[in-house]
Amino acid sequence: MKLTILMAGIAIALSPVVAQAKDQLIDVSGFGSLYYGQALDKRFQPYGFTDNYADFTHFSLVGLTFKSRISEEWDAAVQLVATGDNLYWQNFSTFMEWAYLNYQPTAVPGLSVRVGRQRYGVWTASEYMNVHHELPFRALPGPVYRITPFSSFDGISVGQNFNVGKLKGNVAVFGGAPVQDIPPTSNNTTTLTTTAVERHDLLGVKASIDGDGWRARIQASETTAIRTTTTETVSGSNIQTTVSKIQAHQQIFTAGYRFDKYNIVSWAEYAYLISNDGTQATYNTYHKFAAAGYALLGYRIGDWMPRLSFAGSNVSNGISLGNVQSYIAGVNYAIRPDITIKADYEYSNVGLWRGSNMPGTLQSGQTDGVGKALYIGVDFLF
Repeated sequence: MKLTILMAGIAIALSPVVAQAKDQLIDVSGFGSLYYGQALDKRFQPYGFTDNYADFTHFSLVGLTFKSRISEEWDAAVQLVATGDNLYWQNFSTFMEWAYLNYQPTAVPGLSVRVGRQRYGVWTASEYMNVHHELPFRALPGPVYRITPFSSFDGISVGQNFNVGKLKGNVAVFGGAPVQDIPPTSNNTTTLTTTAVERHDLLGVKASIDGDGWRARIQASETTAIRTTTTETVSGSNIQTTVSKIQAHQQIFTAGYRFDKYNIVSWAEYAYLISNDGTQATYNTYHKFAAAGYALLGYRIGDWMPRLSFAGSNVSNGISLGNVQSYIAGVNYAIRPDITIKADYEYSNVGLWRGSNMPGTLQSGQTDGVGKALYIGVDFLF
């Protein structure tokens, strides 16, 4: 509750700053989500839960986006997000989602060149993943979101808009260094083993096409993952150190669509990940194989939108193997254009999981389980 009050206070305090900045050379906009989550089963809690107590931290966030027009052809953008669920970090933290320069030459209409930190465009909503107000669901389903190892990269992307009759399209290539929030992990014994992960050499392409009330897109990319294991064995006053590295090239392919017309809202996406390295990999490194997808169907009735979602994933990283499915029944209510209340009931099922890479919180020794959870909160813009 303290976190909710704090974040609401931050949003209120920043409102006059945002309003004043909008009259200046810098355009500032804000967004946030305040959610209460409650796991209903002790045997298994879905993503984001570690127990059955009320949780306000993991499902809440607040962010600011700064944009500035430098010249006719150049502009800059920065986005800061403070959240309790920064993938692998377990505490409330602030990070820079993107910070880039954008070049749009007047001589080549539709061309855009971005340099700096930017979103990894795996999903349809990657560019505004944390602006939950713009999403038809509360958040991208956990079984799908969690298979992508990072969300931003430092590098360059080149995109070109085009028209085909009444259709509008975009093709972009991108590359750089992934930004990965995976800290080293270790055990505290006389034999100290520390495992760290680095990712390099991101290269990819994405394409989308827009029609009247719909969009379809595809994406393909590759990264190099390097897992370094350092072992220190203490024997009296002697310390023996050994270092081993495993490298793999991982490809990620995604395809999806969204439809919003005739009061019908439908989103669906599918992701396929594969690594060319057959060596067993530990948690937080790279998947040997993974497939995941989701589908959402909603119907607008005035300011209300009831919706149903399904999400599922199958994962193998060499020593962990299993699958998880989530079924979500929810409803959105738009109080006004910039404020939407959302409520969810989630039913998750884990099937015969083997290994330590748990899709949530299973009790020790469990390999499967069913979990349920409730969420209610508000998404807002300011």
